[in-house]
Amino acid sequence: MYPFGESINRITAKKPRVLRLLACTFCVLFIAVSLFSEIYIITHANHEHDHIGANGACATCAQITATANLLNQLSIAIVKAAAIVFNLFAVLSLLCFFIGFIYGSSPVTLKVKLNN
Repeated sequence: MYPFGESINRITAKKPRVLRLLACTFCVLFIAVSLFSEIYIITHANHEHDHIGANGACATCAQITATANLLNQLSIAIVKAAAIVFNLFAVLSLLCFFIGFIYGSSPVTLKVKLNN
């Protein structure tokens, strides 16, 4: 047996908890960044054009356009990911149903006495 076996077991036992916390933190930060991006777009929608950006373009308009494009792309990716997860769940549910239907539950397999 390893001399540090007990401490290694404690570290590996905490790993799922750390991963769960990391995933939750990532989700919260993602939502916060999305919310702050929306707030930026809303607060700067009716701004005065400064025309001091690249080639005389408005820097604020460029930021609003980039932020809006990023949020649109992320929303499309989230919808597609949700659709994939839903379809995967539907296929797995049907697969489980048909496996149960093929192998079936009969009174004999359930060991039910039919004395009537």
